[in-house]
Amino acid sequence: MTNKRNKLYLSQARVDNLVWLRFFVLSVMLLLVVSVAQGQKKNNTTVTPQPAVAAKPGATTQHIRRITPQIPDANRFDPGKVFLENADKLVYNERRSTEYRVLKGNVKFRRGNMTLSCDSAYFYEAASSLDAFGHVVMVQADTMRVYCDRMHYYGDVEVAKLRHNVRVVNPSMTVTTDSLDYDMLNNVARYFGGGTVVDNQGTRVTSAVGRYEQDTRKVQFTSNVNLVNSKIKLHTDVLDYDMNTRLATIEDKTEIVSLEDGNIIYTSSGTYNLATGQGTLYNRSTVKGRDGNTIVGDVMYYDRANDKGHAQGNVVLVDDKNKQTLRGDDVYYDRRSGQSHAQGNVVVTDDKNKQTLRGDQVFYDKRNDQSRAHGNVIITDEKNQQTLQGDEVIYDRRNNRGQAQGNVVLTDIKTKRVLKGDKMDYDRKNGIGHAQGNVVLTDPENKVILVGEVGYHNEKTNESYVTENALAREFSQKDTIYIHADTLRMINSDKKERLLIANKFVRFYRKDIQGVCDSAAVSEKDSILNMYRHAVIWSEGRQISGEEINVHVQDSTVDWATLPNNGLLIEHLGEDYYNQLSGRSMKAFFSDQELRHLDVNGDVEALFYPMENDSTYNKLVNANSAYLTIDMKPKQKVDKIKMWPDVTGTVVPLFLAKKSQLRIDKFWWFESIRPKDPYDVLVVSDEMRQIFGETVNKRRTVVR
Repeated sequence: MTNKRNKLYLSQARVDNLVWLRFFVLSVMLLLVVSVAQGQKKNNTTVTPQPAVAAKPGATTQHIRRITPQIPDANRFDPGKVFLENADKLVYNERRSTEYRVLKGNVKFRRGNMTLSCDSAYFYEAASSLDAFGHVVMVQADTMRVYCDRMHYYGDVEVAKLRHNVRVVNPSMTVTTDSLDYDMLNNVARYFGGGTVVDNQGTRVTSAVGRYEQDTRKVQFTSNVNLVNSKIKLHTDVLDYDMNTRLATIEDKTEIVSLEDGNIIYTSSGTYNLATGQGTLYNRSTVKGRDGNTIVGDVMYYDRANDKGHAQGNVVLVDDKNKQTLRGDDVYYDRRSGQSHAQGNVVVTDDKNKQTLRGDQVFYDKRNDQSRAHGNVIITDEKNQQTLQGDEVIYDRRNNRGQAQGNVVLTDIKTKRVLKGDKMDYDRKNGIGHAQGNVVLTDPENKVILVGEVGYHNEKTNESYVTENALAREFSQKDTIYIHADTLRMINSDKKERLLIANKFVRFYRKDIQGVCDSAAVSEKDSILNMYRHAVIWSEGRQISGEEINVHVQDSTVDWATLPNNGLLIEHLGEDYYNQLSGRSMKAFFSDQELRHLDVNGDVEALFYPMENDSTYNKLVNANSAYLTIDMKPKQKVDKIKMWPDVTGTVVPLFLAKKSQLRIDKFWWFESIRPKDPYDVLVVSDEMRQIFGETVNKRRTVVR
């Protein structure tokens, strides 16, 4: 820089001509002594500065002792000029150079509000520059002090170059280096060859190169940057640091280690606030915790003080200790509480237990190892070949237990068994699942569907049940049978033998057969339907009832049936006419869904209307005996009736029969409680409840 304002002023007359060297020098020295003495009184002496280059050998040297200049009519605080304030001795050698002067001893200069002191100095008039040597101290008001062994100042560009044992001190930091260039015009300092910066908060930074802006208090460190304070260690190759805000801007691969908790940040772009411990990181940064958790994301917001973070964009949170991985679009995590929240395409993988959880949102609590997921949730258990789906699922990994609600579906992949409900509690450890609300258990292998308001399934015992409006649909045969009871239980043995048990107010329907009873059991092994207490079966116009009925099914049709205790058979002929037969025990044989043979033992009572050849009924037969057998022809025509050993009874013309003679004592026609269609089995009328609440002996012999 060639600014004419930056001339150095000395209280020495200029020596211009070497021809008059001896005489002139002696004269000048004499005049200088007088002039200095007079100048101290009159305050009117000026000294001109000299540029700093190495002196030329062979020059004649003259010494002037004690230079204390006084500068008339000049503003000594002019920021564009450098003034000499003091020197003990001036050394001048024209043979070496006429461009510089040498000052020694207590040398002091001023440039605006900045002063410089040193042991000795070279001055260069043409270049408006100087070299300072030994105990160099530069002070800028109360804002900065600079120490070094040597300094070169170039007035034309207003740049000071400080070398050896350089130390820059200001209220906010201290810089230590061996080489530093200071741009006084722009108030910018740059060190190279290695340096250390320590701020007043105890943060220490070392780097190969550093650049400091005095006005903005911003520092840029490059090449092997290491930052250390009581809370973190940082290593990178490029770091911008704002001393005002203590904000570090990261532009290269960086590692930040938290000394408080051992967490490590790996990033290549972002900002980090040393005061608050908060950072904003880009370019898929990584935060690795001492607890074994690692989180990676496109953008991350990190709060070291509270040990919290927020990551966005293809986030991956890995828990090495528990072998779990969480992925999502947006993840919040709190290491102190062990809680995290992920949303958007969330997938949690548990490699240890071979499980995967998916959902729109997932909340995870590491302390109790629980996950709560919302929206399109599905848990896949590869080890046990099961899936659990729902709108909301809470899963406890520690106890291997899940709770779900909203369109819940539990699927056994191997057996294809499916349990559905509004709510479900699933205990994987014990293999037990409870479901509530619109429960549907589908067992395609056994061709059964159970429906109810409450459901249960035990994988270890292979037992399931539904209750409250329970309905079973069994479709193993060509026609589906619908069964209702207060509770429907299905048990599958290890030998793949299935047992269906129905308890309380049992009702069932199939197109060709219907029935009711208090409880029932269907054994797949024996192909037998066992009905207990107030059992009634209908087939077209025929009714069979008793305290117990056992029906054997062969190829989807009834093969035989037994009534071991107080059986009653009734066939409706029309109007008020019924064929009736009762006895202590009965066994009936069927073919093509028609009765072919009947055995009745003990207390036989029969009331029937024999069909005449013209297909009319003209008489009523009432007979009693100990035993009875009946053989039937197709279309339910009687072929042979045999009663023995003793038979009593009456034969009455139909037109003479009284109404009281049309019924046996045990007659009860239960048509009013007969299921009419598949879903009528769900209707348990008050009349049925009343009938089932009475004992058999108290039943009234009335037609219903």
